[in-house]
Amino acid sequence: MLNVKKILEENFTGEFFSFYAFAFFNKKEINCFGNEEMLFDLASLTKPLVMFSLFLKNPELFGPDEHLALLEHRSGMKAHALLNKYSYSSFLERQYQEREQGLEVYSDLGFLYLQQKIESESGLLLEDFYRKNLLPQNLFWWRDLTGEQRLKCAVTGMRNQKKIQGDVHDDNAFNLKKFCCHAGLFSTVKDLARFIQSWSNDKKVQHLLQERDARSNSQRFLLSFERAEKENSLAGEIKGRKVVGHLGFTGTSFWFDIETGEGLVLLTNATQKFIHERTELNRLRRCLGSFVWKECRK
Repeated sequence: MLNVKKILEENFTGEFFSFYAFAFFNKKEINCFGNEEMLFDLASLTKPLVMFSLFLKNPELFGPDEHLALLEHRSGMKAHALLNKYSYSSFLERQYQEREQGLEVYSDLGFLYLQQKIESESGLLLEDFYRKNLLPQNLFWWRDLTGEQRLKCAVTGMRNQKKIQGDVHDDNAFNLKKFCCHAGLFSTVKDLARFIQSWSNDKKVQHLLQERDARSNSQRFLLSFERAEKENSLAGEIKGRKVVGHLGFTGTSFWFDIETGEGLVLLTNATQKFIHERTELNRLRRCLGSFVWKECRK
């Protein structure tokens, strides 16, 4: 515990962002530090939280290989575009038709198109899925936050000369005003760590990811998760581990070892002052990750 506090003291200055919350876990326990009660905008962590959860519950919805390609960011759709709430559906369809097939591109548009396809083909609304499966775990869609909860949210920047606090930082998720699978969930560090821990304890999850890892050796993404790079990873020094996770634009991340179940969650409001300055954040990510992977091996 003292080592964690020392890492945080040495690598968090408060100059670039004001708040952080950190947790690391194994199969039995969770240890939390920092602003434990604060709600953070999870940004793109929403992608695996929604879509991998859906994959576990309803794998048949991802039956077509085209759907799996979208889930793993290998559809070739463009990464991003500002969407019009009245015409985005046809825009996404057009973008899909014009995609570079087989190209691996991390794509918000691809996830939104996957949501559109699943909802239209199955009749299942992802908002309904969220309310049944994620909301009870204290993962909150930003539009469900109460006034009291909004005051507990970390400020993530400015929009229209007003602080973004309790509203989603992502402009498309904000403007569409509908439940989106690419961004929009909020949580505390402990509730998110508990949710990720439930995955790392699940033998079905371990089997799925290990099997996919063996079959897809060169892919960057596995069933919505990002593989931690062997060298210079933002997950820290993984040293032979098989680690997957995800990053969020607001300065969030989680990682877990698909074989041992150990993992970590780091939540910050890194976009509060500077949108693209990540030097301190990424140093903190690497130091905390390296500590966890080393400490859990003892």
